[in-house]
Amino acid sequence: MGTTAGNAVATPAIVAQLDKSWAPYVSQATAQVATSVIITALLIPFIAAHFKKTRR
Repeated sequence: MGTTAGNAVATPAIVAQLDKSWAPYVSQATAQVATSVIITALLIPFIAAHFKKTRR
């Protein structure tokens, strides 16, 4: 699945390439972004379905 959110996982590494002072945080930031992408991908369909049912 290719999504904008999935592309966000690469953002910490790109930022660290542009500004080396961010390099120590790349692995932690990448893990945090990846976790949020996975959680969002799993939860949003259920949340959207809930709102669709309750807003009718």
